Amino acid sequence: MAYFEKRTITLAVSSGGALTTYTPVVNGVVTNLRYEPGTLGGSTAIVVSTETTGRTLFSKTVGNTAANFPNLTQDTTDATGTADTSTRAENKIASERIKIVVSNGGTSTTGSLIVEIEGTFSGA
Repeated sequence: MAYFEKRTITLAVSSGGALTTYTPVVNGVVTNLRYEPGTLGGSTAIVVSTETTGRTLFSKTVGNTAANFPNLTQDTTDATGTADTSTRAENKIASERIKIVVSNGGTSTTGSLIVEIEGTFSGA
């Protein structure tokens, strides 16, 4: 039986417009990210990666418009060493947290990122 969960991560940036935060530990596949800008600025950039292995799941200037990011693109390299960013792949995560880094968010503003997974979150 498959389990589906989602967590809303509050993105409350500092006076410098930056934030680093984490999800609880994930065991599963990230199926969607939902960005809700709240009061975050128009130049807001978000990088989502795995904490331990450092694999980038998502990196984008998201601005101040709500958006879904399903089927995250996973960068791969083909046999010739050429980067192929068109590949859609499952973003499997085993027993590590997801790291979320926000920059250019404005001064003391707040938004959220909803992380949806097929699997489970453990811990807080």
